[in-house]
Amino acid sequence: MAAIFISYRREDSEDSTRAIYESLRPEFGKERLFMDVEAIALGSDFRDAVERSLAGCGVFLAVIGPTWLNVKSSNDPNAPRRLDNPNDYVRQEVAAALKKGKQLPVIPVLVRGASMPTSDQLPDDLKDLAYRNALTLSNLDWDSSVAKLTEAIRPRVGEPQAVASVASREVRSVARPSTFPSGATTAPASGTNKVLLIGIPVVLVLAAVGVYFGLRPKPTPQPMPGPQTHVQTETVQQPQAPQQSQPQPSPTLAPKTQSVSTPASQPNKSPEPQSNQPTLEAKLVRNPRLKGLTGPVDVFIDGKQIGQIQSNPNGSTPLEFHVAAGEHSFKFVDPQRHSTCDGTFSVSSGQSHFKPAITSGGTQCLLDPAFQN
Repeated sequence: MAAIFISYRREDSEDSTRAIYESLRPEFGKERLFMDVEAIALGSDFRDAVERSLAGCGVFLAVIGPTWLNVKSSNDPNAPRRLDNPNDYVRQEVAAALKKGKQLPVIPVLVRGASMPTSDQLPDDLKDLAYRNALTLSNLDWDSSVAKLTEAIRPRVGEPQAVASVASREVRSVARPSTFPSGATTAPASGTNKVLLIGIPVVLVLAAVGVYFGLRPKPTPQPMPGPQTHVQTETVQQPQAPQQSQPQPSPTLAPKTQSVSTPASQPNKSPEPQSNQPTLEAKLVRNPRLKGLTGPVDVFIDGKQIGQIQSNPNGSTPLEFHVAAGEHSFKFVDPQRHSTCDGTFSVSSGQSHFKPAITSGGTQCLLDPAFQN
């Protein structure tokens, strides 16, 4: 089961890439969609990290927006293009994918009206990208274009495990009748099965009815002592009349009812074993592009504050925490900007590292799955 590598520039096509991610997730699962592999540990060789990430991928998507080609390295208009920098993250991702040739298909995905760059506009190690057949995505025919992209990806990465398991169960359920004796033809076997399916329950019901009526005559002597029981009830009622004037016996019944009700509180202890669920060590890895935080940002997981992240010249600071496997909620609170944003993420043994992203002045945020080193 191969994965899908999505390469993009956050300044160029972050919204469109997120829409592509959300469109492909129901088809292939979030565990097989990887973005932002540049979020690696400090001191690690980025080239090695990209090679390790691409080794498990079956398709490489290069998302190209209108500014992908000419994004500058700074606000200086005279600065060189980021694509001309050999250490540029996007350039190294695409170049490493192109080096694999036919082993790893590279599909350019054009968004927001972008056009395909020509070979003379690209660095030497990216010139082959100009000759790859591209797919254009637009809001006018988004669903049909995504369906076309899905069909192109599926043969390279295979079906999700959930779909494959359902298909295997259907095959086993269809093949199961073949386990009947080979000497019987299809029509007699089905007729015999119907007789057995109908006859056996009927026999069981008749047997149960016989046992029921066979055992029921035992309590028949009850009608004979009927008058005696009636007399006994009358004799019981007679002594109760004088006891009504004694108020003390009635309170003795209340403690008895309370003592009976106390065992009902014991089942409340059953949830205690659930508190011993195993936890996983998760981590918010460094985001080299998150450098514009005005101060520490409070991080909440499932409504509980776990710490803070802040930015420095190397990006955002990492943060480790422990949670159980499954779906969780997160919230970022920026006291300096008086802004709050939240979302959800899923933790598993195979995916416990996430890269934080905060945009729109702190009102939008997400946790992108990141590769674990």
